[in-house]
Amino acid sequence: MRVSSRFKLEPVDEPGKSRLVVDGHPTPTLVTGIDLEAQFDCRAGSLLLLTQDSPYEESLHMLLVAPGAKTAQQIPIEILDELILGGAYTPGILTEVAVAGENSLEFSFFGKDRWRVTAHANPRPAISGALTSMGKRPLGYALRKRYLELESLVS
Repeated sequence: MRVSSRFKLEPVDEPGKSRLVVDGHPTPTLVTGIDLEAQFDCRAGSLLLLTQDSPYEESLHMLLVAPGAKTAQQIPIEILDELILGGAYTPGILTEVAVAGENSLEFSFFGKDRWRVTAHANPRPAISGALTSMGKRPLGYALRKRYLELESLVS
């Protein structure tokens, strides 16, 4: 993984959502999150880490954007996969983000925890890879092939 700076977020009228901006060009793609905490490029695409700016009940949205995302306004950006880490009434702050390999990142979110997210270049079947009680997928991604894998490194 390599640190990237291609993506930015632009506010929209819909609460909790933002417009994805690629290479300075707004796209029609709306994403959940208002703070782009970090972004990385890897073989599988671009991994974006977004939050809602609500530290007392925060969720971390991990989006995998297809490689070679176009910048034209009329072309929606393809989101290959999304994972959400968070829980009701659970505070979270993204800290200690570190590259952990060619396709993996490690980070803390709830304090003394440690997580690894891996972006696979080839998707896995929808039934593979159970998530923890704090990790989930948005409804639209529940049965899609999975590119992102999340694992807790602290039990």
